[in-house]
Amino acid sequence: MNSVVRARYRRGAIMPQEPLDIEERASLLVSVEVESRASRAERGLKALRAAAGGWKGSHNPDELIRNIYEARLEGSRHTQKN
Repeated sequence: MNSVVRARYRRGAIMPQEPLDIEERASLLVSVEVESRASRAERGLKALRAAAGGWKGSHNPDELIRNIYEARLEGSRHTQKN
């Protein structure tokens, strides 16, 4: 079985970021490729672009802006009225 998983290196140990479907104490052959910050940023930008426009047509932008300003005027703290 071959697979590629993301992992983090902490305190001398490689910790997978997702479950592995392998037997406990199985012997593994590990290949390490350090992911650059730039590639992580590229992945984030790609996800952002994929999500862009996802709400288009589902909300009225003018109403949303109005609601935001009204909420600011009311304040963010809810107090009980006596």
